Order: sequence, then structure tokens, then C-alpha cells
Amino acid sequence: MVDTVIGTDDAERAELPEVERVLLAVRGSFAGVAAARWLIARASNRPLAVQVSVAPDAAPDAVAGLLDLPDPADAGTRVQEYLTLVDPGIATTVVRLSEDREADVLDAALDADLLVLATTGNDRGAGPGSFATLLAAQAVCATVVVPRAWAPTAGPVVVGVGNGIGEYAALDRAALEAELQQRELVLLRASQLPRSVVDDIDVEFSATVDRQSLDDAVVYVRERHPALPVRPVLTSQAPADALRELGRDAALIVVGSRPGGGVVDGIDAAVRSVLEEPQCPVMVVPPAPAGAA
Repeated sequence: MVDTVIGTDDAERAELPEVERVLLAVRGSFAGVAAARWLIARASNRPLAVQVSVAPDAAPDAVAGLLDLPDPADAGTRVQEYLTLVDPGIATTVVRLSEDREADVLDAALDADLLVLATTGNDRGAGPGSFATLLAAQAVCATVVVPRAWAPTAGPVVVGVGNGIGEYAALDRAALEAELQQRELVLLRASQLPRSVVDDIDVEFSATVDRQSLDDAVVYVRERHPALPVRPVLTSQAPADALRELGRDAALIVVGSRPGGGVVDGIDAAVRSVLEEPQCPVMVVPPAPAGAA
């Protein structure tokens, strides 16, 4: 797998695989094509092997008044046809999921380098408990949620900076995505201090931790990607607000998932908030396995 953490005392860098194995989970043909368009725009001329997995409740995005709806598998076929039309070199297969669709996708993701999901016309976004949110929280590979109305942008890749090297898998992946898409990388450190805290000592300590975490992240990325344009951003905004604001013009937001306190199913409140109303594609990166190098 590609999502590895490398210690700060080792300036080797993670790399994407030569042929990227992509799992594209589809619930509607329009949404699926939007995700496929993002995938191709992200890495034109990059070797891909794409499995299009079709949910049993997938909709063909039928025209109102159409009486005989195509089989849900047609949504996958349309996505496959689009990929083949745009790039005949992409190896594609279509797989119909069972009723236990989440388990099927998570099992298939064990052999994938990237899981791509699209919000559908029936979703406000990837709402709480949605197909996309459940998968992003549990997948062992990086997962991207693409808005159904996605359109290309010239904006940067934005990555949230957490606490400590344990969350650097997201930094590794964000830097690779910025290089792949030829974008500036914005390292965002938002305030970790609860809004209810007003003690001056706590505020000063939190600001010091925020600055140090951001500085460490900048050093980490620049050691491994010296040619990559990097812009650190430190803000007193809450993480969810800061991510949403930068997401308006971003090409991609990258965030880490993590187990532990303050999170639900591996995704904290800020990430969950951004997934619910994605303004651009959002990538959720799981922590690297213990002992990864």
C-alpha cells in the first residue's frame, strides 16, 4: 500500500505505485462519471487499473417520466464506457455489489491503493451514516469523496496538520497528490483549543503548540519534496471552519483519520463536517500501520 509514515529522522519519501489500483464505488451514473472525471483529471496519462463497484441500489439517473428504468448495473457500465472513451489504456472491470455493500467495498479496498466515492443527487453531501462516510471512516486505503457537481479548479491541495508524527501519513499523501496534480500544497494548522477556554495561559500554550506542529510539518514535507511549493497557514479558526473556507477554491482537501478519543469511527467532528458538505474532493487517509517505514 502507498500510505506509509516515515520518521522525521529519515528523509526518504513515500511513492505512489507504478500502476495505481483504484476502486470506484458507484451509486449513480452521473455521480460515478463525475468521480471518473476527477480521477482522470487528477492523473492524466498515469497507468490505472480501475474496478467499478456498483451498489445494488445504484440509480441510472433516469430522466423524469421514463417508465422502464435500466438495471442498476448500467450505472457501472456507463462509468466504464466513459473511462474507456477518455483513456483506452485504463484497465477497467465492473463488479456488482451484494446487499452488504459496505462490507463488499471494504473487502475490495484491502487490495486497492485508492478508493473513490461520489456523492449522489439524493445526498446533501456525504451525510452522517451515509455510504461514503462509513467507507471513508473504515477503509484501509486512502479514500476520496468527490462531489456530484465537481468541476476542475486551479486551486491548491490543502492538508490538515494534526499533532505529532502519528498523523503524518496524511502529509505524505497530500504531498504526493500535490506533485501529481502540479499544485501548491497548503499546510493548514487550525486552532485545537476549545472555544470555551478563555484562560490566557491556555491560549498561549495552545498557540505555541500550533506553531510548533506547523513548523515541524513544513520541515517534514520540504525535506522529502524540496521542489514542491509549500505554503503554511496558521489560523485561530476552528478546524472545520478553516477547512471549509479553504475548500472553496481547493483542488483537494486531505485529512487524516485516527482511532481514539474525540472521534467517531475514526473520523473526528471537523472531518465529518467537511464530508457532509464537500465543496471539493476530500481525501481521508488512514494512519500508517504500526511499524511502517
